[in-house]
Amino acid sequence: MTDLVGLRTVSRRSLLSAVVTATAAIATASFAEDAPPPETSPVPKGDMVVPAGVRVKTMLIEDDVSGAKGFDVDDDGVPMVAIGSDVRVLGSDRVAFSFSPHRIEDFAWMAERRFVAVTDEGRLVSPSANGIAVGLRMPAPGMKLRAAANDRLFVFGGRDPEVARSLFLVTREGKIAKLLTMPEPITDVAGDMSMTWVAAGRTLLKFGQSLPVSVQMETAEPMVSVVDTGWGGVFYATAGEVGHLRRFEGSMLFLRSVGGKLVLRSDRLFIWNADRQLLVAIEPVQNFR
Repeated sequence: MTDLVGLRTVSRRSLLSAVVTATAAIATASFAEDAPPPETSPVPKGDMVVPAGVRVKTMLIEDDVSGAKGFDVDDDGVPMVAIGSDVRVLGSDRVAFSFSPHRIEDFAWMAERRFVAVTDEGRLVSPSANGIAVGLRMPAPGMKLRAAANDRLFVFGGRDPEVARSLFLVTREGKIAKLLTMPEPITDVAGDMSMTWVAAGRTLLKFGQSLPVSVQMETAEPMVSVVDTGWGGVFYATAGEVGHLRRFEGSMLFLRSVGGKLVLRSDRLFIWNADRQLLVAIEPVQNFR
């Protein structure tokens, strides 16, 4: 295993001292069309504070998808989860990919519609002309994936408590590099290596190839997801809230009744709450700038 950018170990003391002041496809028709939704919606309008022109659409998944792993959305806006060996389209019985006999732990859509998954045993797998291509073994079983820029892949989490505190990068050359070690298990990561955001516990930090590690904010509850906005900030989520951290302007909670895994595709932010089987789509996110 290589060390790509110089191994960085972040202590709890350095996190506290570095705190930056900040206030703490399914077709569109498949979603509820009210924007904002009425009080009978899974997301009451009183729990939302969104910019003018932003539409919020919700969809309750009726099929039982309990036990589903992962969540991502392809370039066409089609949301998917993994159940057992299959990657399925949410809200339908369509199986997008099947990796039997492997059980899928997580997956990610990458550039140019490339799809990669990680098995519960820690092997990267992807569709191929001959069936299933089996790739690298990850540092531990149960790890999570996020696409990075330039055909690279962030890897984090897992069932090994020590490994779960570290962030890894799978390079284009097929090597695994350790980038960062945190005091707590990493729950999500976003960015492109020039600027990378890492969520661990209640802490959100940022680092880059020419940027030192710095804490950007701390939340009241543990963060479960983060996505890069593309304009110097992030959307972040806990289990029950979603917020927006703007560069130089602090953070703002805009959704208070639901949180979960975030995915940003084009100008649409998806929120998947697996416990409630609730999918939320918010657009256009450019209005948050």
